[in-house]
Amino acid sequence: MSAKLVSYLLSQKHAGKRLVCQLILQCSPFLKGLKPSCAITLEKKDYQKLYTLFNGTDVKYRILSERKGRFLVFFYWEKALGRRLKRREARCFLREFGYREEGLKQQLARLEVRVNRYFQADRGFPHEIGVFLDYPLCDVKSFIRRKGKDCLFSGYWKVYHNPEEARSIFKTYDEARECAVREFFLGKNIQDILKKTA
Repeated sequence: MSAKLVSYLLSQKHAGKRLVCQLILQCSPFLKGLKPSCAITLEKKDYQKLYTLFNGTDVKYRILSERKGRFLVFFYWEKALGRRLKRREARCFLREFGYREEGLKQQLARLEVRVNRYFQADRGFPHEIGVFLDYPLCDVKSFIRRKGKDCLFSGYWKVYHNPEEARSIFKTYDEARECAVREFFLGKNIQDILKKTA
């Protein structure tokens, strides 16, 4: 996607269109059902528009943190994310960070507490958020172990293992964004762009 096109999308004066453009540019793999979740930062006025955008859909969202009038918003497909977090490897990994094998809402509440604790200490994000964002667990573990350094390459996440698989996934995600942008320019709204089931 050209820098000129991205600049055009983000320069939209109409607040509702600008929000939709931001969602398309940053969340297309999620919107198209390729990922169970995503997280973006929104201004309070934009957050208040989400209900109208997603009312009547299966998209769930919650605020993980607020800083200086900006919200870190976590979007998710409830069933898909619940299935991912119930995988044995994910459960064992999250247990190391104090997550009990509870329901999704409790796990997201724990993530919210951890995100806020990290933000207050100016430490970035708790790295287990990668599991919630559906990054490969082996890459999340290597990111933690190597303190974010020495990756093979980075894109949607920092890749330490299975580079060809990661490149293939990144390509699929890029194609989802291109598709969503085309649909937007054809006049579709966010609900038309959404994959209907996930």
